[in-house]
Amino acid sequence: MSKIKIKRIFVGQYEPMETVSRFLHDDIEYISHEPPIGGEPFWYEVATYGTDVKNFWDYNADGNITASMLPYLKLGQAKLAICYMREFPFGHDSWVQMQSRIGLDAVKKHNISPRQIYYFYGNPCEHLQNVVDAGVGAVNIPYFELDFVHRVEQKEIEYVRDYQLGNPSRTFLDMNGKPHKFMRLRHVVHLWNKKLIDHGIINLYRTQEDMRVWSADKYYRLVRDIISEDDWLRFWRWWPHTWEKIDETKNRSLYGKHHSGYPYDVNLFKDTFMSLVSETHSGDASCNDQFFLSEKLVKAIGNAHPFVVLSTPNYLKQLKDYGYQTFSPWFDESYDTEEDAELRMVKAIDTMEQICKDGVSVQALGIAQMNQKMLFSRARTVRDAIKKIMTETDE
Repeated sequence: MSKIKIKRIFVGQYEPMETVSRFLHDDIEYISHEPPIGGEPFWYEVATYGTDVKNFWDYNADGNITASMLPYLKLGQAKLAICYMREFPFGHDSWVQMQSRIGLDAVKKHNISPRQIYYFYGNPCEHLQNVVDAGVGAVNIPYFELDFVHRVEQKEIEYVRDYQLGNPSRTFLDMNGKPHKFMRLRHVVHLWNKKLIDHGIINLYRTQEDMRVWSADKYYRLVRDIISEDDWLRFWRWWPHTWEKIDETKNRSLYGKHHSGYPYDVNLFKDTFMSLVSETHSGDASCNDQFFLSEKLVKAIGNAHPFVVLSTPNYLKQLKDYGYQTFSPWFDESYDTEEDAELRMVKAIDTMEQICKDGVSVQALGIAQMNQKMLFSRARTVRDAIKKIMTETDE
């Protein structure tokens, strides 16, 4: 079978890591010029975010003239893939609105058949209802699941296999970036208050910008209702403030300075039984309240870790709709249905306290291994569906 030809359209801030073609690496041929008009079929691919390009079809800069795409689209020789793999935006998000207009304007202003356009969207497609109503294809892509499996297959990352399960020294892994976000610093302070710090490998990763902007006093304002000033000063001394790897013999609970994304040290997962995951969305008033599965939880699933999740209400219920299993009755998961964000976090930490006391059951570890298999199965099924869309021809 011939490869799928793709011409990437560099408009605004192009994000190659957030394209669907990336996941079809063996089946893709990137081209720099269109085939002759009337010749072999191909795709245009757009993957932008945060751009101020308001009128996509009038764009003419850096050798990219978007209007030149129109004859190929009208003829049916080309199709257009519009990719947005970012975390769930707010309903008014200008990036999504801008991308919606690309397809709508193509159909309504330039008479392109909606059959020639597909949105590959990293969230449920409810924000694209106006696009769907116009007849344009909208496909939900579980981006972070595909991303993990792709990285494994490309040998970019290691992951824990069944036969690698060893003898972990700590109960849980807790990796966090952006400590100022609700549930990040606060939940670690709750762990501190319950004297659970030494049961986990815990990280509160701060960028140089965080260190510049956020002082000890400023961070303390986020948590002063749950920790005394004297205890905060002890907590602050415990929290590392440099980029250098921490000497494990001096502060093993932090296991060095690791951020919560990629790449990661697979030994973090081998040296712990389960993960406490602070997801992107907390459901707090300052944050989105939509369910979203990011790399934070996907890494735990991909490394066969049982988990407790700090996120939006009914997160575990929605995760089950994806085919994953959770850990009741082995873990108390009643926290998941709590509507109040602070109480939900406190109840989740209570669950962690019980896990640290009782240990992680063999049954929970077995469920985690089944979830790992589900992750790889889901990713490969979606990848096959993308390939089918991009290889099918119109009658």
